[in-house]
Amino acid sequence: MRPTLHYIALSVICSTVSLGAPDSVYVVVRNDTVIVWNVRAEENCAARFTIESRLSQDSLYVIQTDTSVLKTTCTCFYDLRATVVGVPAGSYWGVVQRVKLKKYMYPRDTIEFIAFVPFIVSVAGGQQFAYTQFQSSCNPSDVPDSRVQVPGTFSLAQNYPNPFNPTTTITFSLPSTEHVTLAVYDILGRRLSILMDETRVAGLHILRFHGDRLPSSGIYFYRIIAGSFTGTKPMVMIR
Repeated sequence: MRPTLHYIALSVICSTVSLGAPDSVYVVVRNDTVIVWNVRAEENCAARFTIESRLSQDSLYVIQTDTSVLKTTCTCFYDLRATVVGVPAGSYWGVVQRVKLKKYMYPRDTIEFIAFVPFIVSVAGGQQFAYTQFQSSCNPSDVPDSRVQVPGTFSLAQNYPNPFNPTTTITFSLPSTEHVTLAVYDILGRRLSILMDETRVAGLHILRFHGDRLPSSGIYFYRIIAGSFTGTKPMVMIR
């Protein structure tokens, strides 16, 4: 069962707004710019959203699509934001939807209605319609993800975000219980840090890596050894 949604419409000229209630939707209007926040949206820890905005008559649609092909053994809370410029003056409904597609390993194509929020744009649009998106880092939840199945193969995913500063997420999957060694190397092959050296059970595992362990900006590599599996990926640290 999803948490109770709280709908709040705000029209402000300031750069910040107080956000807080679980899975809440807020709208902030500044001239012809509309910012739609969906805070503490709960999804699997590997979720990677694309957030598309569409304007149709009296409605501004914010469509969140999870494009990750990974499903995890944990769930996370995310803060999601769509910033839309060039909205004409008028009264609108902000409609937030979350899309889950079969091609991204969901059981079927589904569209979840999240919320609708009324708002008013009082200044005529002076910019071309455009939008940008934001997704926060994962804040783990204790709620299990019922979609999870044990992976059939070993895998090491590309870290996200990449480039990163100061933290990034490394994800790997195990089809069976194995001793796992995960380490970071510089471009000369020198080992800089051991992130994991322990036995892990079958499943998908997520590790947060902090860039303060690296000496400087640049290209690095992380390498995993798990049973007979070895994998290496590059990552870029920017300070």
